[in-house]
Amino acid sequence: MSEEGVNIPPRSELIFIYDVKDANPNGDPLQDNRPRMDELTRRVLVSDLRLKRFIRDYWISKFGINRVFVVRREQEGKVLTREEVVEELIKEEAISEEKQAEDIVKKFIDHRVFGALVTIKGGRTISKIGPVQFAFGRSLHSVEPVLHQGTSVFASHENRLQGTLISWWTVPYAAICFYGIINDVCAKETGMTVEDKEELLEAMWHGLEHYTSRTKHSHRPLLLIDVEYKEKYFQIGRIDEYVRLKILKDGLSEEAIRNLEDYAIDLTSLINVLNEFKDCISRVRVRARHDLRMCIGNEVFEGKEAVEKLKSVLHGVPVEELRFPREKA
Repeated sequence: MSEEGVNIPPRSELIFIYDVKDANPNGDPLQDNRPRMDELTRRVLVSDLRLKRFIRDYWISKFGINRVFVVRREQEGKVLTREEVVEELIKEEAISEEKQAEDIVKKFIDHRVFGALVTIKGGRTISKIGPVQFAFGRSLHSVEPVLHQGTSVFASHENRLQGTLISWWTVPYAAICFYGIINDVCAKETGMTVEDKEELLEAMWHGLEHYTSRTKHSHRPLLLIDVEYKEKYFQIGRIDEYVRLKILKDGLSEEAIRNLEDYAIDLTSLINVLNEFKDCISRVRVRARHDLRMCIGNEVFEGKEAVEKLKSVLHGVPVEELRFPREKA
């Protein structure tokens, strides 16, 4: 758990599941923006950078651009470099040379949470490992991407008689699972606080709903599980691998999954491993979409029942509903 007198979050592991319908979860620019895929398993991949962009954009909407470092900034029509942003910050905040590293890292929430790599004029580099790290997200089932084509109303050049041919990729449906870890030792180095962790969890959940571009319009958060540990140097590790997808309709293939009625999130193996290490866990917090179906063994239940159900199957581990800062205000 957190050191006494220090407001840092405890060692934690996160499972975050969301779904996507008729959209592109994470296009690969080197493959004509085709959805990233594991070609052997046919499972969709989403980079940690995509998830962090959702989170940062939500923080910008909530706190303003001056609380987030990694964001496009311009001055007199020119995009600023990382070093130029730091130079402007030092001037505006009147930061002394001896406190540059500490103040620049701790000013921005994304520095405190995801780490920092900035260069100060003169070549000095500030490097802090981020306490929060995400693995690549993966769909819990195989998916077949779809290529669409159409015609733009605009021609590509003069003297053309029709609009330009355009194409874009989507996936019909995908339930995507992310794994994350919060390292309390690194949190102490960057100045990440318990409050920062709560803002992170809120941004993970609501950031998907906040972002409404043409390819990201139909992302819905489904399940967020936060496992907090008692000890500084212990975690079970890769707890997302204990989560499965169970098809509920006879004869339905993984590629034919299209909505929440087709499957349940199987937590059986996860519950077993959490019970095995119950003495190392301080609490488990859960947030679930109300109509998401989950199962433990052969028993299927909905998200609105998740907290009470987990309380009944996790022995000696406190289970709480995960509530976000904006809900506590």
